[in-house]
Amino acid sequence: MLALIIPCFAFGSLITQLPLGILSDKYGRKPILLTVLSLGIICFSLSAVWESSVLGLFILFTFAGMCVGSLFSLGISYMTDLLPGNLLPAGNLMVGIMFSLGSISGPFIGGLFIEKLPHVSFFYLITIVLIIITGAIFFQKDKH
Repeated sequence: MLALIIPCFAFGSLITQLPLGILSDKYGRKPILLTVLSLGIICFSLSAVWESSVLGLFILFTFAGMCVGSLFSLGISYMTDLLPGNLLPAGNLMVGIMFSLGSISGPFIGGLFIEKLPHVSFFYLITIVLIIITGAIFFQKDKH
């Protein structure tokens, strides 16, 4: 089932890359990031509730991909809005480092979560991470 649901997430992220980029150009990166993160929180919370429904997971993973599948590119764009031009190479380097650290620690932390809390849905961990990211962006001071 997982091999069929993951492509739904990828498909959702592919079809919204350009529209979300256009919306973030028009309305600003921060509001779009907060919106897609909030919708992602809702999608993954509902996934935890409906994890026994194959059709529900297909639909929710597609919507989750549409929302949070573009976070990396939207985050890079937001970083370029926040940093002066001379710090963009350093910012890009830091994003790469953080992405690598997340790629290394994410599976380990996820595995610990599943091992220590076997009766709790893994989708709640994803929801908690999205809530933390949303809070960090929400409380980010604006330049002005």
